[in-house]
Amino acid sequence: MMDVTLTDGITRLFLALRAATDEALRESGVTAAQYSLLSAIRREPGLTNAELARRCGVTPQTTHTIVNGLVAAGLVVRQPHQTHDRLLLLFLSNAGESAIDEAEPVVAEVERRVVALLTDGEQVELARML
Repeated sequence: MMDVTLTDGITRLFLALRAATDEALRESGVTAAQYSLLSAIRREPGLTNAELARRCGVTPQTTHTIVNGLVAAGLVVRQPHQTHDRLLLLFLSNAGESAIDEAEPVVAEVERRVVALLTDGEQVELARML
C-alpha cells in the first residue's frame, strides 16, 4: 500500500504539472485536458469516447464534453464505425495534428522543469512508480 505522504506528494506534483501545463499552453488555445485527449487520439486513432475516457483516466461524461469542444474547434472529427452504427470513432483533423505538433514541445519543457524540482532520489522513485 502506498504511503499517505507519498500519495499526497504525487497529487501535489500532478496538480502543479497540470497548472503549469495549462499556463504554458494558454497561447496555443489548448488546455492540458484537451492536450491529453488529443495525444491519446494521435497514439490510437479511431478510439471511441468510452475508450478515450479509459485511456485518459477520466469519466465518459468529461471526455464527451471535452471532445465536443474539440470537434467544434475543428481539431477532432467523428466518423461512424464500419459495422457498428452506434459507435463513433475519433480522429485528429489536420488542425488537430498541427495543434499537437505545436503543443508537444511546450508540454515536454514543462514536464522537464517540474521533474527538475525533484531530488535525484525522488526522480528515481517517480520513474519506478510510473
